Amino acid sequence: MQKLKQWLKQNRTFLMIFAALSAVLVFGIFPICSEDFISYDSSYQYALTQHSYSEIWRLIPEDYSPPLYSLLLKTFCVMFGHTLYVMRVFSLIPMIGMLILALFPFRRLFGGRASILSGIMLLSSSFVFYLMPEIRPTVPALFFMTGTAIYACDVWFNGKRGAYIGLTVFSVLGMYTHNVAMLGALGLYVLLMVYALLRQDKDKLRKVFISGVVSAVVYIPWLFVVIKQFSNVKEHYWVSSATALDGFGWLYKLSINNRPLHKSPIFLVLEIALAYVLIRNVRYGKAKDGKEIKQASSAFSKWTDKAKELCKDDKLRFLFFAVNAPLMVLGLFHNYVYNIITSRYVYILAGVYVMLLAVIMAQFKGRVFFAVFATAIACNGWICADSIIDDIEKQDMSYAIDKIKEENPDGDVIFLDLHEFAIGMFSYYFPESTHYVCDYTFTVLRTFDVFTTTVIDVGAIENIWNYTDEFYMFLPNGAYNDIPYEQEDLFKYLDDNGYNYDMYVGCRQPYFYSRYNNIILKVWCDNESGGQTE
Repeated sequence: MQKLKQWLKQNRTFLMIFAALSAVLVFGIFPICSEDFISYDSSYQYALTQHSYSEIWRLIPEDYSPPLYSLLLKTFCVMFGHTLYVMRVFSLIPMIGMLILALFPFRRLFGGRASILSGIMLLSSSFVFYLMPEIRPTVPALFFMTGTAIYACDVWFNGKRGAYIGLTVFSVLGMYTHNVAMLGALGLYVLLMVYALLRQDKDKLRKVFISGVVSAVVYIPWLFVVIKQFSNVKEHYWVSSATALDGFGWLYKLSINNRPLHKSPIFLVLEIALAYVLIRNVRYGKAKDGKEIKQASSAFSKWTDKAKELCKDDKLRFLFFAVNAPLMVLGLFHNYVYNIITSRYVYILAGVYVMLLAVIMAQFKGRVFFAVFATAIACNGWICADSIIDDIEKQDMSYAIDKIKEENPDGDVIFLDLHEFAIGMFSYYFPESTHYVCDYTFTVLRTFDVFTTTVIDVGAIENIWNYTDEFYMFLPNGAYNDIPYEQEDLFKYLDDNGYNYDMYVGCRQPYFYSRYNNIILKVWCDNESGGQTE
């Protein structure tokens, strides 16, 4: 008890900062990320969680993720309710965990200034606003991946037993949460072993190897399922058109600010910081003997020396590699095994990158710099939040949903789905609906059992008229390389065959990876030939 009191006293300031940042997250950011809109990936998890534990365990291998998140989310929902809001509240837990990592174990390694800046940046970067509405393993994977990286740093620079335990625990939890976290943990273990070999530190090499073996052994039971999942991937999964270099771009720029500004305020401030240093000692109008020029030259020399010093900083250098080693492993897997890179996967690595930026910013001493950086970070967060609010205010998805509900007051709505997006999202909006799929339907799923609505395969698209004479269709925009049709071709097909349709244009939807040009059609047939014209 005495040790706890002493710890609370020593960490009182940072506990207050943690409470303040948590309040911002809970009462500021979370409300704008918890509107009643859902993306397909989240709708899949929402549907999965409606099943019993035994059914979840049966269905998880049909997905492409490890089981930990689904089982934890199910348990949380059993206690608090199976609603979308409750599931999003569950996503708050790893986000709060990120603040704990930033303000406590990270602070022990890199100091208070870097700790505070990283905590603020975690709440003001694009990836937080991108992932917060998600009900998918990407959110806890971000937390576990960040913890793995921090404890990898702790292992190298402190080497206490607690650091090795932290590294092993976070690695295992990450591997059982998301496959990208598994690849990231592999990258960090390789980094530690390379460091130990280069420094000829046999003791650390042995301990890191033991930690890695423990993690691998604990993961073996799930490895057999992963092998089966990977065979499913080759047959059913989408193929990313992105490159490994795109992954670097998503991490190094878009994870901080992917909104309308050409550049993030954070990067702008970093770029003008040096200019500020050069001119702050220059007194205009008094340049008599070149003294001010010498002052500026001296300032420039001082900061170039500082830059060289940073490059030699072993902790900063290791943290830089801790960001890039997992990204390189992910890039190698993407290039030589299977094309899986997408922004939300790369954002799993973004927590470590934010902390790297915070450490660099913390090197600029003085209250003025700290205030300028803090202001830039806050502005960055405001821009990201404002963009989400703008999406919510301008959305017209709720109009389309209300229109369909008005036309079908009993909730018995019929959909013909040409993309799995429609099955997931509209199963959420219309839990009593019936969904038909056909040969044109794109899906990565081997079974639709996860959805609690009825899903029927009609084969050829023309066979839909053997089942119904009226249905709705959701058409995602053409930005997806997995859509097996062009919207214009589909309209031509409907027109040429005499089908009638009403179109709800736009369907701008918050929290959806493609906000624009999504269309909902109501299609019906008036003649006995099923719409076929002579």
